[in-house]
Amino acid sequence: MMAVCVRWGSYFAILADRDKPLWAQAKPNRCSRIHDSEMARIQIEASAAVAQWIGFMRSEPNRYYQLVDLALHYLPMPLQTTTIERDPPNLLVLTRPQVADELIQRQLARTTALSPAVEAHPNRVLANAIVNYCWRNGPVEGIHAGYASTYPLTQRRITPSEERLLIRKTSARFAQGILAVFGLQQEQDNRTWPEQVLPFQLATHWGVTPTRWSLTERTREIELTGAEPTGLSVMKPNVLPKIPPKSQQATT
Repeated sequence: MMAVCVRWGSYFAILADRDKPLWAQAKPNRCSRIHDSEMARIQIEASAAVAQWIGFMRSEPNRYYQLVDLALHYLPMPLQTTTIERDPPNLLVLTRPQVADELIQRQLARTTALSPAVEAHPNRVLANAIVNYCWRNGPVEGIHAGYASTYPLTQRRITPSEERLLIRKTSARFAQGILAVFGLQQEQDNRTWPEQVLPFQLATHWGVTPTRWSLTERTREIELTGAEPTGLSVMKPNVLPKIPPKSQQATT
């Protein structure tokens, strides 16, 4: 799920492209390296992909396992396996019917019926919660936070060590999300699928439910500030720039 929906299946692949030279400012706590619009695009693309992934898990299990096998076979995997993060078990706890009842009772003042959003887009509501909990509220915040005057596209903005940390942490939480989906599928209660998903829209105080995330977008246009860096800093390693003749240097 991490490889298909985030690392290779979202805009994040642009920021972590190892074929690009590393940006000189790509150092921890140096500055922001992911623009707000870029982060929104990653979240939208990842969530749309996870929603489709959940759909396969529920309705086309054979296709789901085919996708897993194809991803393992064809996609570069910095990590082949992961350990499930169970502390805190927020996603797993939200699958329990009694927890759902408690959340609904607490919010009866403003939630008197099943949310129309959950009824119309249950997979995407669940996907938004999973991506928010597993990705957005993880180590990526340390790369996103802060300020930068420019966000280059010709240079890699995520270091290899940061990429490994992001993949390891996010994968461990995604594993919890997959267990949560399987747990809901195996539930013996008579709740409908939207009723099962509803708690994931109500758990804002658990760091699970995001605020104002799209339920229909699959991608989004971005607009970056600042000029693209030029000169040696954008060249690939061991590649020197062509030096213009002295007669042209004054106007180059």
